[in-house]
Amino acid sequence: MDNNLTNQEIICTVCPSGCHLHVNITGNSEISIVGNGCKRGTNYGITEFTNPVRNVTTSIWPEGANSILLSVKTAAPIPTSKIFPILHELKNVRVTAPIKIGQIIVSNICDTGINIVATRNIK
Repeated sequence: MDNNLTNQEIICTVCPSGCHLHVNITGNSEISIVGNGCKRGTNYGITEFTNPVRNVTTSIWPEGANSILLSVKTAAPIPTSKIFPILHELKNVRVTAPIKIGQIIVSNICDTGINIVATRNIK
């Protein structure tokens, strides 16, 4: 998202309503949100404009698991600028079965302080 813009429209993804938020920055750098249907939309709009974050989910190949992919995710949202570096790092990660759901696969991925965890069991 281009933070040099002082007026921007984004769609809120916090709930299924998909409110069209209008994010404005005033001359004294205060952010105002218009168009939200709830307070969560205000918080989402401010975060999305100042520091957008996402959860990352993908799959990796476990060794000795009979060609079953292991689904993994970030344990918490990460800055959007880290999505592609994280995916690039995970491309070469291999783990050995058995894997338990919630098991940490990679600690502190790309120096984010966030772990990559398994989202399924593999025997």
